Parts: sequence; C-alpha cells; structure tokens
Amino acid sequence: MPGSFRIGKIAGIDIDIHVSWIIILVLLTVSLATGWFPQLYPGWSSATYWVAGLISALLLFVSVLFHELAHSLVARRRGLPVKNITLFIFGGVSNIEQEPKSPGVEFQVAVVGPLTSLLIGAICYLLLLPLRGTHSPLEGILFYLAVTNVLLGVFNLIPGFPLDGGRVLRSIVWKITGSLTKATRIASISGQVIAYLFILWGIWQLFTGNVLNGIWIGFIGWFLLSAAQSAATFRPGDARRSAGWSDYAQRYPPCSTRAVGIHPCWLGHDPRGAPARGVPAAKPERCLTLNGRS
Repeated sequence: MPGSFRIGKIAGIDIDIHVSWIIILVLLTVSLATGWFPQLYPGWSSATYWVAGLISALLLFVSVLFHELAHSLVARRRGLPVKNITLFIFGGVSNIEQEPKSPGVEFQVAVVGPLTSLLIGAICYLLLLPLRGTHSPLEGILFYLAVTNVLLGVFNLIPGFPLDGGRVLRSIVWKITGSLTKATRIASISGQVIAYLFILWGIWQLFTGNVLNGIWIGFIGWFLLSAAQSAATFRPGDARRSAGWSDYAQRYPPCSTRAVGIHPCWLGHDPRGAPARGVPAAKPERCLTLNGRS
C-alpha cells in the first residue's frame, strides 16, 4: 500500500502502518481525552485524560491488529499465502494473496476476525468487573476497550462486502448454490445496500446539525460502496484482485482476497470529542451503542 511503512513482523507476517493511521490515532486520542473520558469519569487531571486517551487509542489498534492476525493465521493455515497486514484510517486489512479454495475456507477465514474482537471485548469486560466503581483510569480504559471491541466484532459481521460478514454471507451462498460468481454478486449487492444506508445516515446527521459526524459516516459509506461495487466485477480466477484499501489507492480492480476489518471508531461520536446528537452514546448506565469502530 503506497504511503505505508513497516514496523515489524509477527509469525512471519509483515506489519505495516499507513500514514492515515497516524491521523486517526491523533483524532481518536483527542476525542477520548476531551470528550469520552471527561464525560464518563469527571474529576481526573488533564494529564490523566490525555494519557488514558492515548493508551486507549493505541490498545484499540492493538485489538484491531489481533483481529487481522486472526484472519491471516487461519488463512495461512488453510494454505492461503499472506503478504502483510496494514493498519490504516478505517482499521486494518490482511493482504491474503489467493482466493479461498472452498466456501468452508472462506467462512473460517472471515468469521475468525469478528470472533476474536468479541473475545477481546469479553476479556476486557471480565477484567473490568473487579474495578467497577473505582473511577480509576484503568477502569475507564478497560470499559472503552470492552465497548469498542464488542461493537467492532458486531459491526464487521454486517452481511455486506467488504466487511467480514459479507464474506460469511458469500461463503454460505457459495455453499448453497455452488457458484462463487453468484455468491460474490449477492454479497456485493448486500454491501451496496448497507453502504447507501450509511450514506443516508450521514446525510441525516448533517441535517440534524452534526456536521463532522455526518461527513465521517458518509465517508465510511462511500468506502464501503466503492469496495462493494468493485467486488461485483469479480470472476473466478482473478487471483490477484482483492477488496483491500490499497487496491483503491493503486487503482487495481478489487474482488475478495483481502480481509478488511473496518473500525468505525467515530460512530455515535463527534470527532471533536462530544457525543453525537441524535446517536446514543455509550454510558455505564445505558445501552452500549457507541464506538466500535469497525
């Protein structure tokens, strides 16, 4: 992916960071330090808010990395070569260089990412339980990670390309029909419908006065729409084409050999730090509906 640099290697898989990741790291840290933590945990010092915000943002992307590693390790175990993992502004992408050879392999590679996120969220919640009511920074960080990882897992199970759920849907249709082309077309159509819903949600946010959140949600919808429309051009045998972010940057026609983990870290959250108007925010005493970004 142009604009990426390598930071290391895990289990023989190169780990890259795109420059856009730095932007989202800064924005997320600012949002947490000036909005999320001050509202949920008043009384901390200013320095504590900023340190907790930075640690939470970094650990969130560590969680995203584990999500992508799960995809990559299962893919490699099933005989699919993995080039690298790249963290970027929307989350992460695993560069799996071949199409799955069967619907079962597709299903396993796709579903393991969201399951990993849900597992991380559950672990963070269990670690949080003894700290409930302490009002400590550790409680705040664990609460944030529990919320975002659960929602990251749920969001990526939405049944539309390029999300993991779209690949799960494709594997099921592929198994039923025996046609990879037909399965890809159905998953692509589902992804386009979901993308348009995100775009409409973003427009609604704009009209309700939440301009920055509306722009961000609309941008996510545009990204999903581009990937879903490109996937519709897939034909079996296009082994080098994929639904990864770098394909758009390089203007390659994508299909489906990348596992894309979208992290909607601003959903329900104004990038300036305040909860978005008209979108429920996650609070300890309310239903958790915020941040998961995918």
